[in-house]
Amino acid sequence: MMSNTLKAALVGCLATALVLGTGTAAPADNASNSSTMAPTYRIEARIWKNPGNPNPTRWATSAWTYHGAALQSMTRIRNTATIQSWGGSFTFSCTVGVTGTEPTGNCTGNGSVVTDNQTLWWENGNIYESDINGVVYPNFGVYWLKICSAASAYSRPLGIHGYTQACVG
Repeated sequence: MMSNTLKAALVGCLATALVLGTGTAAPADNASNSSTMAPTYRIEARIWKNPGNPNPTRWATSAWTYHGAALQSMTRIRNTATIQSWGGSFTFSCTVGVTGTEPTGNCTGNGSVVTDNQTLWWENGNIYESDINGVVYPNFGVYWLKICSAASAYSRPLGIHGYTQACVG
């Protein structure tokens, strides 16, 4: 025979499992990292992606530069996104955010290539950010996606440069 204390504990566990098992949205996978370029100047890399490996998986990467708390324009700022999969391959699409002077890069829309490792980059001039975002379409068998954002920048007038990286997955 079960004691009342044990019954109460089992009911409490069951109620908790029911609440936790409800269809609440899982938080996104995200990360950021920053590095000092010079006293009071810093560069930051940010990455966000859907949690897990849904098909499709949305993602966004960005590079930002600051002087104190204010955004700081750089001569050139680059954001490099690296997408890797394990257990299978994927196709992808990408777009860029804000563009500055003389933008350049290889994020040109849809990637028709089926791959398990892809590097995309976008570089802007005379601005404080560089953004790439897109969608990964994992093929059957992909059990893990890793996406990284690498940020690099330099300012010719200030004589500073910096690099940092953040990853999820």
